[in-house]
Amino acid sequence: MRPLMMALLIYFTVSPLGAQQQSLWVKLERGESLYLDPLAMQWVPISAKQTLPSKTFVLTKERTELKLYKETDVYNTPDHGYFFLEDVVLKSKNDLVGALTQIEGEQLPSMKVDSGGKQSVGLTYGFPGAEKTSVNIPFFEERLNAIRWFYNQKRYDAALLSLKRLLTRFPNQYYSASRLEMLFDLYEKAELYGFIFDETNRLMALQKNDEFGPVIVRWNEVAKKYLLKR
Repeated sequence: MRPLMMALLIYFTVSPLGAQQQSLWVKLERGESLYLDPLAMQWVPISAKQTLPSKTFVLTKERTELKLYKETDVYNTPDHGYFFLEDVVLKSKNDLVGALTQIEGEQLPSMKVDSGGKQSVGLTYGFPGAEKTSVNIPFFEERLNAIRWFYNQKRYDAALLSLKRLLTRFPNQYYSASRLEMLFDLYEKAELYGFIFDETNRLMALQKNDEFGPVIVRWNEVAKKYLLKR
């Protein structure tokens, strides 16, 4: 079953909103950090040591050191970053696929119709002009900094989830060749060639420019070669 089909099946049978909310311990060693209260939808300062809901966003200021604890595991987090707390916890390949499945479910379009009166279907990918709209993305630099930090720390699972959340929430960012390149690179590091194949097929159906087009065509070929060997 292709990743998108699996995503749709799981998303509509087990909604992530209905999943049990777990708590994770965090310890603020220095600096300033906040988390987004999922009920009040307000930013709340993080104290020296406390439990936070796992499914929430965290914002760290510059030179902040925030550690996350799960059982016997201790995780560092990026300073001057914006990230989903649960993404910091190391993921197995199955866990990573499950998390991506939930994120892709959120990428499904709302009930809109196009100019011809037809309802849009499939995942949403925005329109060209990503760099012009990035200024309107909240905590944009912090999001990118967290992605780069996870990548440099070889936490490719966390980098992939953070990047996918950015692209899903702000689909015009798919038209940034550098972010698209990183997305497919991270998929490849996780050996998720089915995701590469599905994403590139959908993206190739859209209008392409000289910078955007070659990236998806090249990665589509990479995915096809791998999948045909299986």
